[in-house]
Amino acid sequence: MPLSVVAPSAVTLVGSARAARGRCVARRAVQRPRAARIVCAGSGADDYAGMLSRALRTIDTGALGSVPAAAASAPISTPTPAADPVKESTVIKSAIKSPTERARDPRFDASRQEEAKLDSMREAARKRMSGKVDPEPAPTTPAYDDIEPVVTSSESPDAGMVVDGGAIWRYFLCTAVQFSVMVWFSMWLNVGISRSPLDLTYQKALVGAWFGFNALKSRVFSPLNASRPKVEGEKDAIKERRRPSWMPPPIAFPIIWTTIAVLRAVSSVVVFSTTGTLNNPAHFAMLLHLAVGDTWNSINNAEKRLGTAVVGVCAVLASVYNVVYQYWSVTPTAGVLIAPSAVWITVATVLVYTIWKINPREDGTREPLWPMKPAKA
Repeated sequence: MPLSVVAPSAVTLVGSARAARGRCVARRAVQRPRAARIVCAGSGADDYAGMLSRALRTIDTGALGSVPAAAASAPISTPTPAADPVKESTVIKSAIKSPTERARDPRFDASRQEEAKLDSMREAARKRMSGKVDPEPAPTTPAYDDIEPVVTSSESPDAGMVVDGGAIWRYFLCTAVQFSVMVWFSMWLNVGISRSPLDLTYQKALVGAWFGFNALKSRVFSPLNASRPKVEGEKDAIKERRRPSWMPPPIAFPIIWTTIAVLRAVSSVVVFSTTGTLNNPAHFAMLLHLAVGDTWNSINNAEKRLGTAVVGVCAVLASVYNVVYQYWSVTPTAGVLIAPSAVWITVATVLVYTIWKINPREDGTREPLWPMKPAKA
C-alpha cells in the first residue's frame, strides 16, 4: 500500500485515539478514586505512537516510497493537550512515594492490618476444616517500666540461721537462779518458824502465805521478763494468732489460775503439816515447777517464740507431774489437792501445741522448736 494513502490515515487514527484517550482520562478522573486517576495519567500518547510506528514498519519494511526508513521507524509525535502543571505535579508526587513515606502513610498501615487479619482468618478456617487447632498462646505479662519484678526464692526462711545456744543457756541459768533464790527464802523461813514460839496454826498461815505468794507472783524472782498476759492483752493476742475453737474464753484464764494458786497453797500447807518442815523434796519440787513456769511465760508471752514455747510447756508439764508425785508421796490428800493443776497444765500443753500447729509462717512452714539466730558471717 502506498505511503501517501497510509500516512494520512495513520495520523487521523492517532488523533482520534488521542482524543478518545483524553476523554477517558477526564471521565475516569471524575468517577474513579485517586489511585485510578494515577494509573490513567501514567499512560501517555507516546505509547500509542510507538505502537503505530511498529505497525507501519511491519507493513512496509522501510522502502515506503519517497519516505526514508529512518523516518518511518521514528515515532510519530502528535500534539498533546495542555495539562495543569500543578495538578500533574500533585498526582505524580502522590503516585511516587519512597518506602519511608509509604510506611508513614496511615492508609498503607490500615490496608496491611486488614490484609493480615484476613490472612489469619483464612488460616484459622483452613486449620479448623483440617482438624488442626493451635494451642492457646500463653498469657503474656505486659512489660511496664514502673512495675518492679517479683523475685521468688526457694530458700527456707531458716536458711542462714543457727540454733541460739546462748538463749538456751540463758533459759536454764535464769531458771536455776530463780529456783535457788526461792529455795533460799524458803529455808530462811523454815529456820525462823522452827525457832519461833508461834503456834502451829500461825506457822501454817505463814507457809500458806509464802506458797500463795509464789503461786501468784513467783516471777518477781525471775531474771527474765516473765509477766503473764492480761485479759485485754489476751484479746489482742487472739487477733494476732489463730486459736482452736475449743479454747476457753480469755475471761476464764484469771479464774482458772487463781483457783490453781489457792490449791497450790493449801496442798503445800498439808505437806508442811505432815512433815513439820519446809526442807523437803516435795516443797522444792513445787518451787522448781514455779521457776520453770516463769521461764515458759518469758518464752511464750514476752519473746513470742511459738516453737520454743512447745518445748517449754512440755518441761512445765513434766515438772507439775513431779509435784503431784512428790505431794502424793507425802500424803495422798496433798496429791489430790494439787492434781487439778496437772490437769489444767495438760490441757494448756495441748493448747500451746495446737496454736503452734495452726499458725504457720508466710511460706507455710512452722517456727522451729529451738530458738534460732542469724549465723555469723
